Amino acid sequence: MKLTKRLYTLSLTVTLFVTGFLLPGFSTSCTAQTETNSSPAYSCIEVPKSINFCGTEIDLTRYDRRERVDRELMAFTYMHSTSLQIIKRANRYFPIVEPILKENGIPDDFKYLMVIESNMNPTARSSAGAAGLWQFMQGTGRDYGLEVNNNVDERYHIEKATRAACRYLKDLYDMFDDWTLALASYNYGPGNVIKALKRAGGKASTYWDIYPYLPQATRDYIPALVAMTYLYHYYPDYGITPNDPPIPLATDTVMIDRHLHLDQVAEALGIPEEMIRLLNPQYKQGIIPATIKPYPLVLPQREISRFIDCQSALFARNDDSDEERLNGQKQAEYGQTGEDYKPKEPVGTKYKVKKGDTLGAIAKRYGTTVKGIMRRNNLPDTRLRIGQILYIGK
Repeated sequence: MKLTKRLYTLSLTVTLFVTGFLLPGFSTSCTAQTETNSSPAYSCIEVPKSINFCGTEIDLTRYDRRERVDRELMAFTYMHSTSLQIIKRANRYFPIVEPILKENGIPDDFKYLMVIESNMNPTARSSAGAAGLWQFMQGTGRDYGLEVNNNVDERYHIEKATRAACRYLKDLYDMFDDWTLALASYNYGPGNVIKALKRAGGKASTYWDIYPYLPQATRDYIPALVAMTYLYHYYPDYGITPNDPPIPLATDTVMIDRHLHLDQVAEALGIPEEMIRLLNPQYKQGIIPATIKPYPLVLPQREISRFIDCQSALFARNDDSDEERLNGQKQAEYGQTGEDYKPKEPVGTKYKVKKGDTLGAIAKRYGTTVKGIMRRNNLPDTRLRIGQILYIGK
């Protein structure tokens, strides 16, 4: 076995050596060039001596820091398809996010956090359940004022999620008095960062001080952010030239105070439903459930006046369809038609809906089904309102 392995290695070495002579431009070094001027040249990026990140000058002459940032720069630069997509999305979403960061006193460099967290994909969802540009978990999102339920998930709403992220980052900064530790906490959790600080000793006060005590994912976190900050400013120098994003940047918002289907909006305006959903990713079922409070609807700016002209007709159509659906349910429940039906007096366990309740959770708690509760209470859909009375059981 050992002899066979040596012969294979020798054969591979000879092959590579001969290939190097037969194929111009073949090279195992970091720089590869061909003899013709039209062929591409690949080279290592020169890492700067320092980078200003969040108002602090980061010294990259230190070998360990330089190597980490160099690795991330190489990855971003030569994964052209990913980098092109990120920069195109950045040109779309940065103009929305930057004023919110400034308004809340968050360093502008934090916009690159979205790149590391979600690749600038507003509908990104991790295997752990984190969602949106800022990758909020459900509990953290709710803690910072985002609505997360079966119908609406504001972790996907760009402006609201960004404001929630600002509040969270400010809390982390108030806890550690250092932006790099706030970033590490965003990834690893503040409790774990506190433990790392204790392990690092009393003089530890920045991310670089606790680096040996962090998991690999968090070790890569700040170097990746620093590298993305640098690349975004100089990407034309590395042959990355994105075209304009296809989505219209000029949008406006109208407030909706009655429930409305996004496909109806798309049909009325004559634009693809996918466009409406892309602009309003927080509506998980494609429905704006504005029965208790108003909700925003984002549209291309040029379509706002047309929507205002036709919204009354859309609402009227929904009211008619709701009435038909309710009459159908009443017929099925009571075996009667028209307005002559006489509802049975609901019996069973009485439950008063509280904040955060969903039909699924209530059904699980009482050992029944969502359809059973809906049928028992003549509910047209799964939406609930605080204080609503439900009858559970027979």
